[in-house]
Amino acid sequence: MSDLGSLQQRLSLLVEDTAVRRAHERAGRESEMQESEPRRIRQERIACAWLSDIVIPRLHVLARMLSRPGHVEQVGGGYAACLTLERSQRITTGSPFTTTEP
Repeated sequence: MSDLGSLQQRLSLLVEDTAVRRAHERAGRESEMQESEPRRIRQERIACAWLSDIVIPRLHVLARMLSRPGHVEQVGGGYAACLTLERSQRITTGSPFTTTEP
């Protein structure tokens, strides 16, 4: 029986230690999130401005220059743009486009 009591005690200590470690890690992550929040907000503003001022106007130009009708829309909650072209038997197009901040 002492083996079972010893096992139970070790497991209890392990569970307690794990709970303390996780609480400490959670507090650290929350602190990091609070510190990075102003930077995230700034990056979102820059990305939205870049999308609306540069990407979408260029997609409109591209859509007008192609022989097939197309339309441009903001998607993904305003964080992405999509140029949808009418299907053609001659040409099928599809091109993913992703950007990241360096």
